[in-house]
Amino acid sequence: MPEEQSGGMVRVGRAASADSELVRVRRDGKIGPAPVASRAELAEHTARVARATETVDPPRRFEIKRRNDNELILFVGDRRESWIVYPPRSQYEFLERPSARTVLVEHHPWEPYTTPVMHEVDAAQGCREHGLGCGASAAIQAGVHAGWNPFA
Repeated sequence: MPEEQSGGMVRVGRAASADSELVRVRRDGKIGPAPVASRAELAEHTARVARATETVDPPRRFEIKRRNDNELILFVGDRRESWIVYPPRSQYEFLERPSARTVLVEHHPWEPYTTPVMHEVDAAQGCREHGLGCGASAAIQAGVHAGWNPFA
């Protein structure tokens, strides 16, 4: 089976035909569903992830909208985006964590028809896909500066 790889997404199918499907291959080798269904969506997703993880000057100005034991919701008005931080203590059943100590951070652009991007973050490495320069790490840091520690 030939594979066509692009930024962590792999198209698997016979001769990479139009009816093949995209899957996500994680760093640990696990395969799961891709957050996109077509090449156009893959290109858009890749561009959004790049924008979310780029180092920007000036840094994001996070505004706390809601804070409780289950989540921290942050808005970045000038960039038209939201970040939702789910600590390991969160009681939401819909969250799927790779480990009990992983913090999940969901990035929501405020553009219509965009798919949220879920980032897996641990205290030592930052975002598992993008490292410490990721916007998810900055969102967690904003919560810590406000007195909300997701790792506690």
